[in-house]
Amino acid sequence: MSSCTGILLIVLAKGLSGADAMRAHMQALSGGIPVMLPAHAMLKALDVLGKPKNLGILTPWMPPADEACTAFFNEAGYNVLAIKGLQHPTPLHIATATPELLNQAVDEINVDGVECIIKVGTNSSMSFLVDDMEARLGKPVLTVNVITYWAGLRQLGIEDPLKGFGQLVANH
Repeated sequence: MSSCTGILLIVLAKGLSGADAMRAHMQALSGGIPVMLPAHAMLKALDVLGKPKNLGILTPWMPPADEACTAFFNEAGYNVLAIKGLQHPTPLHIATATPELLNQAVDEINVDGVECIIKVGTNSSMSFLVDDMEARLGKPVLTVNVITYWAGLRQLGIEDPLKGFGQLVANH
């Protein structure tokens, strides 16, 4: 799974056109099988939510990667009001992020004006915290693993709700 975090970062750093090119390349390699990249999945989720413009973003990365993430969402028409990189030095460190650390970091990026919280980086498990976070914060919290899975299912026409991982995937 750690290589997925690296792939997501590469896609974000290449911007919207880079994400589109990577998806097209992967679909060509697969013989036309639909591909859902995490970057596209997040944008789809934001569309379904009515395009909340002001985001708070949590990453596992160092500052240069946070800058690439901010640039990607800015290019897509969103404002990143707060971003926090947990600055984990390795994929193993990312995987060991505690619920306390993740909750504290989300609280830090939940600044005035933030309409939606996004967690990028695939190697830390925040999925099971989302329902409680949304109840506490009163706003959507999107985690890249759940949102990518949800978007892939929807792309294939599978509309089953995903309970326990946030309002978006439970209701759309």
